[in-house]
Amino acid sequence: MKAAFTLLIAAGVSGLLGSAPADSRRAAGPPIPAGWKIDASADGDLNGDGVTDAAVVIRQVNAGLIVQNAGLGAQELDTNPRHLLVFAKTAQGFRQIAAAAKLIPPAGSDGNPCLADPLEEGGISIAKQVLSVKLHYWQSCGSWGVTSNTYRFKLQTGRFRLIGYDRMEFMRNSGEGEELSVNFLTRKKSTAPFAIDDSVPKRPRWTRIKPQRFYLDTLDLDACPKIDASTYLC
Repeated sequence: MKAAFTLLIAAGVSGLLGSAPADSRRAAGPPIPAGWKIDASADGDLNGDGVTDAAVVIRQVNAGLIVQNAGLGAQELDTNPRHLLVFAKTAQGFRQIAAAAKLIPPAGSDGNPCLADPLEEGGISIAKQVLSVKLHYWQSCGSWGVTSNTYRFKLQTGRFRLIGYDRMEFMRNSGEGEELSVNFLTRKKSTAPFAIDDSVPKRPRWTRIKPQRFYLDTLDLDACPKIDASTYLC
C-alpha cells in the first residue's frame, strides 16, 4: 500500500541535507533543509548521554508532486517524499546522526487514492533510548482492513538497528484480526488473535526467527523485506 518514490539513501541523504540551507524558523532546533516542512517530531535521549536528542519527519514542498484525483478518495494527493532525520544534541547544537529515505510513505498515494495518510494516526516517539515509528493504514473506500505497524530502533555501534516490529491488523466490519510481535534481539516472534471487543482470547503462539539485521538508514518498506515464510516488514 505504499507509493513508490525515488530517494537518496544513507550517506547520500545525509550529504544532501547537510549542505542545504536550514529553515530559519527552526534556528534553535534541528536544521531543516529549505523546501521541506516538518510533519512530525519527537524529543528524547537516544545515545544514553542524558541529553535530549531529536527526530523529525520532513516532507518536501513541491506543488508539482500534488496530484489531482477525480475519482474516489481525496481530491488532492500529496505524493511529496518524506525523510526521517535523527539528531544528537551537542554543546555546539544539533548534529545529524541518521537519515531514512525509504521508511516513511508520502501523505498520499496516486496508486491508491483511498489510502489515508499513514502518519495521520501514527507518528514517531522516543522513550528509553528507543526511536519508534508507527504507520497506520486504512482506506476510506475499497477495503475494510486496518493495519498499524510499529518499528523500534536503537542506536548500536553508530547505526540505528531495528530491534522490534509490532503489527496489529483487523477488519472494520468484523472487528477481528491478528497481532504480531517480533523481537530481533531475542529472535522470537509471537502471533495472537485480536478482536476490538476482546471477545477472542489472546493466546500467543511463539516461534523462532533466524538471525537478521535491519537498519533505519537502509530499510526500504517498498521492498517489503521478509522476516520468515509468513512475515514481512510491511
